[in-house]
Amino acid sequence: MLSRQSTREMTEGMRRQRLGVMYWLVLCFLLAVLGFVGFTTRPVQAQLYHALLLRSDPAQDSVLGKAPVVIRLWFSEPFLFVGQAITVYAP
Repeated sequence: MLSRQSTREMTEGMRRQRLGVMYWLVLCFLLAVLGFVGFTTRPVQAQLYHALLLRSDPAQDSVLGKAPVVIRLWFSEPFLFVGQAITVYAP
């Protein structure tokens, strides 16, 4: 038969064990929430890094008699070309 002291020690150990389990459950839940928020907001943030075409010369969808010598493009922010330059296709 167990004494009162050993029963008390056993319940104290069970409390510590429960707190440890609760700690890990809360930690895993918070990490899951942070991961979900980070994953779902990432595509929106990636769009912020794209420059928008504001205007062009010749204007967009304009019909020209011959190919222009120079084409000018204005973007919403400065950027650096990586790789090839812009390619213009004729219909």
